[in-house]
Amino acid sequence: ARRLINPSSSWLLASDLLIFFTCIMVANKTLFHQWSTQLLILVALVCFAVLSSFVNDLPAQVIYAGVRPFAMSFLSAVLGYSLVKSERGIKQLILMALFWSGLTTGHAVLQVALGIDHPINILPEGVAMDANEGMGGYSDQGSEIFGFFRPTSIFFHTGKFGQVAFFISLIPMLFFLTGVRSAKLKPWILRALTVLGIVAVFVSGQRAAFVFILISTIVFLWRMGNTKAISRTLALALFLVITAALFGGSDFLASINARYLGMGSESIERLDQSAPFYDVLNDAGIFGQGVGLYSFGASSFMDTPEFVTEQAWLRLLAEWGVMGMLMILGFFLSVIHSCTKRSRYETKGTVSDVLRFASLAIAASLFTWGFTHDVLANTLTMQIAF
Repeated sequence: ARRLINPSSSWLLASDLLIFFTCIMVANKTLFHQWSTQLLILVALVCFAVLSSFVNDLPAQVIYAGVRPFAMSFLSAVLGYSLVKSERGIKQLILMALFWSGLTTGHAVLQVALGIDHPINILPEGVAMDANEGMGGYSDQGSEIFGFFRPTSIFFHTGKFGQVAFFISLIPMLFFLTGVRSAKLKPWILRALTVLGIVAVFVSGQRAAFVFILISTIVFLWRMGNTKAISRTLALALFLVITAALFGGSDFLASINARYLGMGSESIERLDQSAPFYDVLNDAGIFGQGVGLYSFGASSFMDTPEFVTEQAWLRLLAEWGVMGMLMILGFFLSVIHSCTKRSRYETKGTVSDVLRFASLAIAASLFTWGFTHDVLANTLTMQIAF
């Protein structure tokens, strides 16, 4: 709605309230029984944020910007947990993923097909200065290659498109690799989601998403030791390479290859450009400079000071300080514990194994991703991940 109708932040508040009341209706019987520890930590985080806002003389609305990713992610975890306790719930989740993956990927492909100057690529007034805002090219100069650019899909930035694509496609892809047979999980659905997810990641140009899918797949296949799954994966990879070659030729493949090969040096450069850790630690101290001060959306309520870093962990340290960071880490570890070690899925065997592995893969990806992108500040991405 924000991308296609109006960019007002009122849509965000409306969606948060909808999710909150849905969570209360769906999981009211298990919320306090199974999630009491996480609820206590979350309440402590909110209290800390309120105190931080008061001490640092920040507008009360900034608390919403700083706490929103954690609060809404927790509610999403509760909803997801209530669904995956049954095979029917897993089917519902995967069908939702198929719908949104098809919509976002289809929209992005249409953007590329119609060209960067087409009205479909123009972001709403007040969000961008021109049609190119939030989009990137596939060369070091940021120019287009054969008219192929990085589209935003239904979002405001191509980076979020790639993040969403990764988290939507990971679990269905793992199910596909296992060759699971179920009346509830049709093979064609899993195949469609796997292809859509990989296409979305490539079209978005989000290299980190591609790397995390690659690592997760390799570890999962190694853990399975299933030769059929490995053959299935190699066949899918070959199909995608041939499709890309037919689409853009050898020059196109070379350009894409150069972009991905440059990941290492660009990641190091991004880390070097970030504010030095000890400087941030010295400025933040025990209680931080103010929760929400550098968060996405805070500029809507105040003139935010410049703090140039794409590292989520440095940004959190600057806002929350040492004490708040320890609470956040405790919150994350507590949720991971609930989704793996203490999980009580009613399903058994392969399905449960996939969900447990995916929980750890998603947690590890989020943790690592935070060193090069502020993915932890993207509420939508966090909701899908949780």
